Amino acid sequence: VGFQAIVLLGGYLALIYKLDITYIMAALALASLCNFLFSWWVLVKKIKIKINFSFKPEVIREILKISWPFAGFAIFQRLYTYLDTVLLTFLAGSAATGIYQVAFKIIFALQFLPMAFTASLYPALSYYWLHNKSQLHITFERAVNYLVIISLPIIGGAIALADRIVLIFKSGFGGATLPLQISILALFFIFINFPIGSLLNACDRQRNNTLNMVIVTVVSVVLNLILIPKFQAVGASLTVLFTSILMTVLGAWQVREIIAYRPKRNLIMISKAFGAAVLMAIIVFYGKQYMSLLIATGLGAVVYFAVLFVLGGWTRDDLLSIRKSFKI
Repeated sequence: VGFQAIVLLGGYLALIYKLDITYIMAALALASLCNFLFSWWVLVKKIKIKINFSFKPEVIREILKISWPFAGFAIFQRLYTYLDTVLLTFLAGSAATGIYQVAFKIIFALQFLPMAFTASLYPALSYYWLHNKSQLHITFERAVNYLVIISLPIIGGAIALADRIVLIFKSGFGGATLPLQISILALFFIFINFPIGSLLNACDRQRNNTLNMVIVTVVSVVLNLILIPKFQAVGASLTVLFTSILMTVLGAWQVREIIAYRPKRNLIMISKAFGAAVLMAIIVFYGKQYMSLLIATGLGAVVYFAVLFVLGGWTRDDLLSIRKSFKI
């Protein structure tokens, strides 16, 4: 969260003061440096690890052997994330790319939520994989439920307010409404993919996770080449939705090989949260015509969590558990 905040603030200031691209990229470097220093502080002060520098070739070889799948995943994830924009520019032009970027940037920005959550979840999954397999699948199911509860109201609100959201950008982005509504549906599967990927990595299935990303990247390129010439920004958005579903299916299939996964419990939660999110979206959609967006959105959020609470979708213990997971 801190990393993204520094990038946002640094990049915004560079744009406001009309600085060149070097200063905008410096915001990324500054955020990375702060992230490194914070991690160092946690190791030394909180975990009490003494850090010494040494060169041991055998240790380096072992680390490279273990870590290459993670590096491969990161490389193909970047290709998957940005190739659609490149292909859209070449196949449909800069105007279509600008429209698509409205939806893409919103989805990309919101990924810090599951990223922060699963970062705190990962150590627990690793520990349970070695010491408590029964708790492993319980923790995974709860993680999926939490992210379902978070993602569905965001999706419902974004669909209901898509025409207003695109107005935040300059005039001429009205064509971004449909791509945004399509792309935001992918957010549900993107959120779920985070605990799935964390489980695979924590249980020594990082090669499977990397292979899944390679497959999804290849499928994404093929679909973009087919859909972008016909549907432009909408085609790229459809590709994001389909490939996000594919990544979830591939990962969920492999999860069943690791734990005694019971999708029924997650499906029950999804149905409850979906019903509450639909009601919230209806309230926001019609409420925006008679009241301010802030009031309509706030009312919709209250209704969502109230309905979900009545349906037994969350309890006070769930809130305390989520709060604890973010505690430093």
